[in-house]
Amino acid sequence: MADNAGYQLDVDRFSRRIERVHSHLIKHRNLYNTKVIVITPPPTGTDTNPYLKSKVLHTFLFGYELPDTLLIMTESKLLFIGSRKKADFLSAAESSLYEKLSFELLTWDKKAGLEPLVPEIEAVLPKESESFGVLAKEYDGHTSKLASSFRSAFADRNGSPMDVTGTLSLCLSVKNEDEINILQKSAVLTNKVLKRYFVPRLESIIDQEVSVTHEALAQDVENVIEEPTKIQLNVPQEDVESCYFPIIQSGGTYDLKVSAQSNDSLLKHDVIIASFGSRYKMYCSNVARTFLIDPPKDVTETYNILLQMQEACLKEMIPGKPLKSVRAAAVKFLKSEKKPNLIECLPKTLGFAIGIDFRDAALTLNSKSNISFRSGMCFYLGLGFINVAQKGDSGKKYALLIGDTVNISEKGKAVILTKHAKSSTDITYTISKNESSSSDDEDVSVENKAKRGSQSNGSSADAQIAKNMDRTSKRSSSRTAEVSQASVNAAADREKKQILILKRRNETRLREIARSKNSDDVQETEADELQTYKKTSAYPEGAMGHVVKVDMVNEAILLPINGIPVPFHISCIKSVVLPDPDSRATYLRINFYGAGQTIPKDASANMSKLIGKHAHWATFIREVTYRSIDGSNLTQAFRQISELRKRFRNRIQQKLLESTLVAQDRLQRIKNERVSRLSDVTMRPVLSGRKTQGNLEVHSNGLRFVSSKGEML
Repeated sequence: MADNAGYQLDVDRFSRRIERVHSHLIKHRNLYNTKVIVITPPPTGTDTNPYLKSKVLHTFLFGYELPDTLLIMTESKLLFIGSRKKADFLSAAESSLYEKLSFELLTWDKKAGLEPLVPEIEAVLPKESESFGVLAKEYDGHTSKLASSFRSAFADRNGSPMDVTGTLSLCLSVKNEDEINILQKSAVLTNKVLKRYFVPRLESIIDQEVSVTHEALAQDVENVIEEPTKIQLNVPQEDVESCYFPIIQSGGTYDLKVSAQSNDSLLKHDVIIASFGSRYKMYCSNVARTFLIDPPKDVTETYNILLQMQEACLKEMIPGKPLKSVRAAAVKFLKSEKKPNLIECLPKTLGFAIGIDFRDAALTLNSKSNISFRSGMCFYLGLGFINVAQKGDSGKKYALLIGDTVNISEKGKAVILTKHAKSSTDITYTISKNESSSSDDEDVSVENKAKRGSQSNGSSADAQIAKNMDRTSKRSSSRTAEVSQASVNAAADREKKQILILKRRNETRLREIARSKNSDDVQETEADELQTYKKTSAYPEGAMGHVVKVDMVNEAILLPINGIPVPFHISCIKSVVLPDPDSRATYLRINFYGAGQTIPKDASANMSKLIGKHAHWATFIREVTYRSIDGSNLTQAFRQISELRKRFRNRIQQKLLESTLVAQDRLQRIKNERVSRLSDVTMRPVLSGRKTQGNLEVHSNGLRFVSSKGEML
């Protein structure tokens, strides 16, 4: 919040929450090991990270982030240092703050620095031999002027600053009734997105056999989260945002960490894992589900074990028990089920505390945390198995994940807030069967899926989902009957027909290209030939015949082929995959666009034209795989190629958008009259950060938007 225009402090909430933090400081002196806490402003350059502890604390206390401010709390006083506008914003709380704590506002000038205020600050800090508490990671890495001035002014003290991040996390982890209500609404929103959008969308993709990438599907989910009206939810758009970019995984490549990313590989119809979360009024919730397509029997059995393991873990999440008991319960359950092989597949961390901070690193469900559960705490419990070997299929591995937002209620038990169905019958889809089955089995399959649809809450969205399931089941039954009656010869005939159709389409395409060359509009359909370098001397430094080199400036990748670095433009690359390394080496697989395959929508228009132009005579490279014992270079190349592909796509999209722009006259500002303004306007798309708010001004020949950060449009 750059200024206080359009913002107002909730004095009652501020007073209650200051009392909560202050009481925690007094009650748990032995945990803080200090009598004074100093909260420095968030470091500069962290606008895109809303989960820094200082930002979380600002949001908790003030309802907004207050950059360039200093907050010092002692056992008897609260000292706030900031600009004049921020001091005015908090002035309403001076006379009505928590009675056991005096409140003083000091203003500082950036030009004068902090020196004039040093005596007032020195008066509230402990003796030079004693320490004061800070958020260590942010305090040590500060680049903001206010924080740097504070550090330099008190650098000569004998008592070194102490980290109180974990203790403050414990204070914020216990939610009151108002916070739990908001968190419940956040969980309902997440649950509705899963129920009303993701599941029907996934069923439509499976039923209609649509090709879609993990990244594209994840983007669709994020759009729905940030615009809930798409699923008929009447929620103010400014109150909602996605906790992180949704994670969609399939095809044998899985990562169960919340830091995982959706890649641009096509969605495979096998084991599909989806994880996403929504942030409502700054409070986060998260959910994860696994969907099984034509699963083998052993995969279904493992999934049922995972469900039972979740029940065992939930029983351990009661007040008084340590956080580490959750993982211990999971291990104990697997041993009792005589599944020791699954213990190795269990992640080290099974969840974390959730709230304003999406993932509180001080409160994780691992095997080491001795902190006890308390009533009012909220956690994300994410249980799964990674790299599970599939029976009867050597080398093939899969993963399973179930994640829910859980509240430790006053009654002393864990309550799941994201209540979407997760039994094996609810998440399993049958598309085809290799063996013939009787009509009775088919009828049972149809009946089970229809039953799943009818067990929903009766809303129109649920009825549509049930309808989609029923249609999918009927198609599955008819397809199964056809497969059981068809012979191997019939399958071969179908394959020949598909080859013939592809051949005809290629011929038609070639004729269209030939006709376009003879037309007057040649310039519009001609493709621009790619040229990364004019000569080999222009190669970047470090380009060698045994190293994958990424040139971010020229948008090229130099791949070693027969000991020679060969450049490829980034637009030629369809996808890049870094499979899980084996015990000996790391692999990097790069796929290229080529003739004879479907060109996806995310391919550049120029690349599509080049393929059509050269398809009838050129030889295309479809795939290149590299193997290295030292995986550091391949891992770095994978990250750089992924980043370069993203930048290239963004540049092309920006170019297309700018081509449609219309030149506007210079804005004629109203100078002598009163300018009409509309305050507290939220702009989309944002200019910077996650949200852009400001004022909309009306002038003689147009409008001007001025953001709270001083940006103009």
